[in-house]
This record gives sequence, C-alpha cells and structure tokens, in this order.
Amino acid sequence: MHKVKVNTKLFKQEIFIGNNIVKEILMDNNSCNYDKIIFIIDENVNNSYKDYLYKIVKDIQNHEIFILSNNTKKDYKSCWELIIELSEKYNISRNTCICWIGWGKIWDLLWFISSIYMRWIDFIFIPTTLMSQVDSIIWKIAVDCWNKKNLVWIFWSPKINICDTYFINNLPKYNILQWLIEVWKHWLIENDENIIKYINNSLQKSKFNKIENIIYRSLKIKKKYIVKDLYDKNWLHKALSLWHTFSNFLEKSDKLNIQHWEWVLFWIIFEAFLSLKLKYILDENFENIIFTSNLFMNLFKDFIDIKNMITILDFEELIKSLKSDKISNWNIKLLVITNNWYEIVDNIKEEIIKEILLKFIKYLNNFIK
Repeated sequence: MHKVKVNTKLFKQEIFIGNNIVKEILMDNNSCNYDKIIFIIDENVNNSYKDYLYKIVKDIQNHEIFILSNNTKKDYKSCWELIIELSEKYNISRNTCICWIGWGKIWDLLWFISSIYMRWIDFIFIPTTLMSQVDSIIWKIAVDCWNKKNLVWIFWSPKINICDTYFINNLPKYNILQWLIEVWKHWLIENDENIIKYINNSLQKSKFNKIENIIYRSLKIKKKYIVKDLYDKNWLHKALSLWHTFSNFLEKSDKLNIQHWEWVLFWIIFEAFLSLKLKYILDENFENIIFTSNLFMNLFKDFIDIKNMITILDFEELIKSLKSDKISNWNIKLLVITNNWYEIVDNIKEEIIKEILLKFIKYLNNFIK
C-alpha cells in the first residue's frame, strides 16, 4: 500500500492507494468516533459493487447509506436540495462525516456541501475510477450556478482519500485509456521519461500493469504543485488543468458523445502544434508528443466519430471561447508546452490560432475510418 500526505497551513489530507483497503483504512482512522458516518454512494457503483460495499460498511457503527441518483446535477440548486434532504433525514451535526463512494462531477457537489454545512464537516472520498483516483488530491471545487459552469467555488480538502484498486481491476480498456491521458499530461508537465516509456509500452501492447504505482506517482506530482501554491496565486495550478480550455469549449456541443478526457487529448495535440509554431519546443520533442498521440488516436478512433467531431471545430466559436476563458481576460492567453515545463503566453494572434486549427484538422483526418 502507498500513502501520500498533504500538509498545508489550512488542510491536512491523507491519501491511501492499494487493493481491497477501504474497510481497513476506515477502521484504522477512527471512523467509528463520529456520531454517524453517512455513506453516499453513486447509484451505478452501488449496482456494480453491492456485495463489496456491504462488507465495507457492515462493521462501521452508526452508519447510514444514501444512494445518490445518476440524474443529480452539480449545481447550486441541487446543493441546497441535498443539504435539506440529508439534514432532515439524518440529523447531521458537526460531528457527522460524509463519505462519498463514486466518481464524476458529483464529487464536487458533495465536497462543496461538506465545506459549507455548519461551516464544515469531515469528508472522506473513495473514488471508484482511475480518472477520479489520480485526480483526488486537494483541489478547487465548484458548482454550477445560473447556467454558468463552475461559477461558485472554494478550496477544500477531504480528510481522507482511499484509492482502492479493487474498483478498477476489471475496467474496460476504454476507461484505462482515459486515465492514461491524465498520466500523460503529468509527464508533459514533469518531463518524466519513465512515465512516458510506461505509457508508450502500455499503448503499444494494450497491456496495463503497475497501476497502483502509477496512481501514486501521479498524485505525488499533483501534491508538489498544490503545496507550493495552495491558492494558485502564482498560477502553478494551471499546469494541472493544462489544456482544459479546449475541452471545456468542445464539451458544450450536444452533437457528440465524447468524454472530457478525450477532449483533453485533442487539446494536447493542438497545443503541440502551437508550441512548435511559437518555437517553445524543439522538433524532437514535438515528434515525441505526436508519437504518443498517434498511439492514443489509433486506439480511440474505434470509439470516437472523428469525422463528425471535425464538423464542430468552428474557428469563430473557438476564438470566442478562448477569449472568454477564465485565464484570458478577453485576449487569447494559453499555457503552451515547452521543452522542460510550460509557459503562459499572452496575446496570441487569431491568425496563428486559425493556422493551428487547420493543421489540427488535417492531423485528425488521418484517423477517420
């Protein structure tokens, strides 16, 4: 079992990574000392792992189980409705703990509730996908409001995160590929040659092992950025959300059923062309990025309608989205790949974006079936 400790002036967080470890960690960390612990479980997770979940909770004293519908939205209205429902049903106090078992955008909702209810109550997070496990460290959490994405937000931390690989031992290849995009992003930030070798070998062989160790290393990378700059005043966190601008733009389209992390992959490719154009990376490093992106694309093309995707890559809409992004302040400001790290580039000309978009579309055309 691996353990990551995150200590800041305001937050202390312990992250445990291992197989079949949830019950052990909960019992060892005095979960029974709460007046009650409310296990809020994703509906799909409950359906898939009911027997394992029963073994986890059956010896926890004063526990309650609340199954959260898949239709729950991550917005301010849902936040207040859920607070009222939980408080009336379970009489939540300051000595109550919420334990979320699941994944996806709803973790923001429950994380947010724990940070504001009675000023705060303890929160334990048990992520059940590879993506949520490598993304489970202290972070900015947000809920939607007035149809605006992530408008209300706060810095907050679970007390404990338990990354139990039991939940991911039999994941389909598609889900593992999504996770590897996040790991690849970390390599691009850190320039870690060992991780990129692991990614390339895994993609070439379609064989994925040492997952527990890779989760641990990814979380160590995220910890470094967050501890150095907890409130993101020096923009160090931007490296962790590198290339999400494009994905957020494309996710607005209702024409495609493509997950967030596929869009992140596409933006990494787009940024590689941009970084080369702006001379922030050498030809050799560009070719290395494209080599790995080709491996991803050859596997993803079986799941994604790339031809249809190209039809929504509208230049005017992209420019509008880039200018209105939270880091841009109505000019085009992007984080670009460099040979050793990343760089924030301001006032990028629209004609350069148009040139790169055309190159990007030409690249995508190579993978249309």
